[in-house]
Amino acid sequence: MTERLEDRADSQSNILNEDLSGLSDNRLGEVLDNVIATYGCEAVPDLEKLAISSDSRVATAACCALGATHDVSATNALLRIRESTKDKNVRKEAGHALHKLRSVGIEPGERSEPAGEMPGLARTGKMENAYASYYDPLGMRLLIMGIRPPGRPLFRVIWAISQEKGIHDSYVTRLNKRGFEEWIDEFRLEKEGISQIDPAHCRYLANEAYEKTSQSGASLPDGIGIYLEAVKNMPDPPERPIIYEFLEEAREKSDSTVVLMSESLLDLVECTWRLGGEKVGEYAERVVEVLSSVIVTSDIVREERLQKIVDDYIAAEFSSEIRNAYRRRLEETAYLFVLDSKMDYARSAFSVALLMGSGGDLRTIPFIRGLVGRSIGVIRADSREGKEFERRMAEKERSQLVKPITQDRSREEMLREIRRG
Repeated sequence: MTERLEDRADSQSNILNEDLSGLSDNRLGEVLDNVIATYGCEAVPDLEKLAISSDSRVATAACCALGATHDVSATNALLRIRESTKDKNVRKEAGHALHKLRSVGIEPGERSEPAGEMPGLARTGKMENAYASYYDPLGMRLLIMGIRPPGRPLFRVIWAISQEKGIHDSYVTRLNKRGFEEWIDEFRLEKEGISQIDPAHCRYLANEAYEKTSQSGASLPDGIGIYLEAVKNMPDPPERPIIYEFLEEAREKSDSTVVLMSESLLDLVECTWRLGGEKVGEYAERVVEVLSSVIVTSDIVREERLQKIVDDYIAAEFSSEIRNAYRRRLEETAYLFVLDSKMDYARSAFSVALLMGSGGDLRTIPFIRGLVGRSIGVIRADSREGKEFERRMAEKERSQLVKPITQDRSREEMLREIRRG
């Protein structure tokens, strides 16, 4: 996976090969500033090419952009430009940019490799902070990263991701470490369910989301280059989700009780998930037909018909993609339950994920039956929806017992009526 990320990062900097000579000075500066903000030091080779081009105006702007790239590769490039170009204005701008970088401690030729790293290799980035939320009812979650690309300041990167489609949206801004910590503390007070996660596992999640987005052909969000630049020379992420380090597969597979209680997960605020799509509506119509049938049938027969609809949906509509998406969702939710010290729920979610991954019959898993049933309108009396329905019906019945006070009814008459009732 690392090689694919590197290839993508290298290819993205080629956007500078477009014709920039026709742009105004302000627009030219904006374009190059955006390139630096997005790709960082990955854009240095292209900027250096622009700086030695025949267009003096573009070359000067490229030197200015290099001066905003806080990496030793930029100072080395500026030194070469200043010593090789014949254009006086470009040479002057290269000197200014070089002085600007030196004033913040970035000298040409100095790499400051970490101990044990081979001389001449690029320094690695660092993921300093990592947080994630539970999945919302639509299957979306937040992934929040504090990442520091090589030789650059800290960036706050926020991705909205799903297991099905990858990265939906991205927000990137530069913050210092204290600013990030103050912001995340306030954010966690305002929004419940944000957990600090292992940075290595965050790499696993981010790479997984990136790959899904790339494979789908969807356009990558702005700021993706910051992440690619930071992880380019990092060690490979773990090979599987971190939950497998916390819970034992053999134990959870052998304990059938945690699977039997798995439908209760859907009553938790952390698991208010529902299936979507046109097919759900079609099966929901079949449920309504059974519930509203004028033919008098026993409760047992009605329940059998409803469960047959659930079976039909699982057999026909629960595709391998949906199976894999919910398997991963349960693995990740189990990890967050562990972090929240909700071990019974963690074991239940993990056990269902293991069954789904092993190709088990989905119709025998209470969680899956509950997910499908609740999505198409089959409500169990002891479920959260069932209890809420009973509460509302009871309120409705109580309200019908008491008539509203009107000008024709005195308070005494109303009280007498309540006493008689």
